[in-house]
Amino acid sequence: STTSNSGSSTGSNAQWTNAPTEAPSTTSNSGSSTGSNAQWTNAPTEAPSTTSNSGSSTGSNAQWTNAPTEAPSTTSNSGSSTGSNAQWTNAPTEAPSTTSNSGSSTGSNAQWTNAPTEAPSTTSNSGSSTGSNAQWTNAPTEAPSTTSNSGSSTGSNAQWTNAPTEAPSTTSNSGSSTGSNAQWTNAPTEAPSTTSNSGSSTGSNAQWTNAPTEAPSTTSNSGSSTGSNAQWTNAPTEAPSTTSNSGSSTGSN
Repeated sequence: STTSNSGSSTGSNAQWTNAPTEAPSTTSNSGSSTGSNAQWTNAPTEAPSTTSNSGSSTGSNAQWTNAPTEAPSTTSNSGSSTGSNAQWTNAPTEAPSTTSNSGSSTGSNAQWTNAPTEAPSTTSNSGSSTGSNAQWTNAPTEAPSTTSNSGSSTGSNAQWTNAPTEAPSTTSNSGSSTGSNAQWTNAPTEAPSTTSNSGSSTGSNAQWTNAPTEAPSTTSNSGSSTGSNAQWTNAPTEAPSTTSNSGSSTGSN
């Protein structure tokens, strides 16, 4: 009944009398149900109730009875729905409700019913909109509202409607303005106001209006003054006042 003791049941359960009656009640004990569930009687009745126990449902769900009924309710348990959703009944109905569970919608959204309706509502879930936005309905309407979700606007802004109107309002979202500022309307007006967004002013200061007036006021933005100090007015007068900004003054000063 203790965690560190290990053993096995072989032949006609010659070693452990409780092998065919109960599975170990502690988390770190592991076992398996083989054949006609010859070792554990509760193996075909319930999946382990603790997080670190792992198992699998194979064949006609011969090992776990709750495998085709519910996905594991804890975060670290993983599983998959294969074939005609033979293992999990909630696989074609809902995406996992916890952050670390991952899945995918393939074919005609055979696994998740909410895949073509909404993007995942949690930060670490990732997905993609392919073809004619076959997976996410909100992909062509809004960019993800959470920080770690990434996306891109390609073609005629086919995916994000707000891509040509505003740059992302969160720090870790990155983007670019190409052509005649086709993606971001605020690109030629202001440099990003957040620390981790990066950009550049090229040509006749076509992207940033404040590029020839001031160096970036935030720490992680970097730039350089080249030519006749065309970009930064304070380049020949003062070095950047923040720690991580780097640059050089060339020519006269």
